[in-house]
Amino acid sequence: MTISKGSNWGAAGPLPAGSPVATDNASLRALVVAQRVGGQVVPIGLTGGDLHRTIGSPDPGRLSSDGARQYPIDVVEVTLDEGDPTWFVAHLVAGSSPMWLRRTVVVMNAAFVGPANLGPKAHPGDGLVDVTDGRVPLGEVAALRGRVGSGSHVPHPGLATSRVAALDVVFDRAVPVRLDGGAVGSARRIRCRVLPDAATVIS
Repeated sequence: MTISKGSNWGAAGPLPAGSPVATDNASLRALVVAQRVGGQVVPIGLTGGDLHRTIGSPDPGRLSSDGARQYPIDVVEVTLDEGDPTWFVAHLVAGSSPMWLRRTVVVMNAAFVGPANLGPKAHPGDGLVDVTDGRVPLGEVAALRGRVGSGSHVPHPGLATSRVAALDVVFDRAVPVRLDGGAVGSARRIRCRVLPDAATVIS
């Protein structure tokens, strides 16, 4: 679905009886991965996590009411090195801690990673991911991390940003990778591809 400025995203509709409910990043990703593997897409209720915050943190009490809204969301397929594809919903973070001291790549389908607004322009229904790739000098790391809560860490001369439907990044060595906040191992090459409107959440 193409999202234009000022458009009214989603449609009214309560959560169907018996539908699964995700309360955080991990449970939402687990449900989406199961749907991708199983080939059956059903609406998922959403009451917490970073994507929930991105869509405005709707009151969980409205899930079964006429006030609930159905949102078609993009899912991002990711391949680490030569492994099998997997998927994430909110974000991918690749790089060693602390963030930005060494090269870090952040791929955002949602706006937030916990309290950090790492994708201030990201929208989970526009067919794109927001990517920040780079590193900063040691003396600037603390100040930069102090600005991530407001999303004002970018622009920065050490960080390249882009909005893309697919990407292929290669590190000098294998680095830790986290999908939707959960560690999934390490990789040197990371490929991502946005699958538009591949899932539906109700919130």
